[in-house]
Amino acid sequence: MYKRPVRLLFVHRRGEKTELDAARTALEVATRHNGWIEARRTALDDAEGSLVWADLVLTLGECPCPPLPAHAQHRHWPELRQAAIEERLAGVVGGLRLLSRLDEDLGSAL
Repeated sequence: MYKRPVRLLFVHRRGEKTELDAARTALEVATRHNGWIEARRTALDDAEGSLVWADLVLTLGECPCPPLPAHAQHRHWPELRQAAIEERLAGVVGGLRLLSRLDEDLGSAL
């Protein structure tokens, strides 16, 4: 694991069933990567309290980005199919694994 699990916050618009379903799918897929990802979902109008927790805010579908705290990054995922969500989360975990290996290599070189 790289330092600690990355905290992903999936944000959707309230009442948008497609976005809500995608957020649920994303949470389900994220649990398969236990140890690498901590994930939550929230409706856009309830997001304020969760934004402080998140490292990466992922807006889904047509959801706009809420104002972010300085430490958080934002990515927009317009594609809501399960396969696309799985592919993107696998990419996030792959990047974390790469950072973890680089960190280990640098640590052993010292």
